[in-house]
Amino acid sequence: MVHFVIFLHITTLVVGTLLVYHYKQKHEAYKSEVIKSMMYFLVFLILAVFNEFVFKYIYVNIFDFRHGSGYYIEISIWNVTMDVIWFAIAYSFTKTDFSLLGRKISRPFNSYYLLVTIICLVGQMTGIIIQIISNSRTVFRVFSWSTGVGLVAFIVIVLMILWKMNFKQHDDNTKYVKVFIYYFLPGFFSYLIISISPLDKNIFLSLNRLYFVIVSFLWLDYSYLKNIKEVSSSLTINEMMQHFDEAYELSAREKEVLTLMLEGRNNAQIEETLFISQSTVRNHVSALY
Repeated sequence: MVHFVIFLHITTLVVGTLLVYHYKQKHEAYKSEVIKSMMYFLVFLILAVFNEFVFKYIYVNIFDFRHGSGYYIEISIWNVTMDVIWFAIAYSFTKTDFSLLGRKISRPFNSYYLLVTIICLVGQMTGIIIQIISNSRTVFRVFSWSTGVGLVAFIVIVLMILWKMNFKQHDDNTKYVKVFIYYFLPGFFSYLIISISPLDKNIFLSLNRLYFVIVSFLWLDYSYLKNIKEVSSSLTINEMMQHFDEAYELSAREKEVLTLMLEGRNNAQIEETLFISQSTVRNHVSALY
């Protein structure tokens, strides 16, 4: 059983690393915030798998700190590290959600994520303080467990809101959003079930993480990028401008910059056409991306 879990970890690390490189190339080609967020989501997911693999199956077997204060210190550091990684996973994934929801909807959710993060951090610090005072890991483990569950529950809620909003639109150009929900909502929901159940968490969580790696590739390459290519080939510049304006509420200057970008102008040409500085052009381009 241990060998199967190790096999799952190594498979996830290898496939995930290859996909990160693949996403990096796609981001350079399309300059999409969604691709960038998904790339970071995979990076932190791989980091979580690597951290667990090194600690559970390499570090512990070499040093064998299973008793005494040394082991408690080491495992506490490991738990805190894993929780910090989960904060990064949750942030990068919800950034993808926010990008799909649109700028206007995204702003309040950033505040909600900050609130959830503060609550989780306060709980985490409380658990560490209680552990130091009482020399008991039970409370710390409860807070550590609740942090991970709380962050995943937040992701599930955002996905369900995205689902509700998207099904009101009936837009063929946003089918990729429905596919995104179909792929990822079961993954995060099953993570919650595994976390609160008496199942063997090592096996099922390893399978769960490998699932995320696989479906992220399927969604990005066969749904999202396919949609981008279809939309860009079928829409005129005016139609694309209307689409962007409705989704993101662009300012007048952002509309001018975006129009020139869609016409194939580079930064220097935009600067000459609009009589603005290079730094101003870069700022507008960054804001649009």
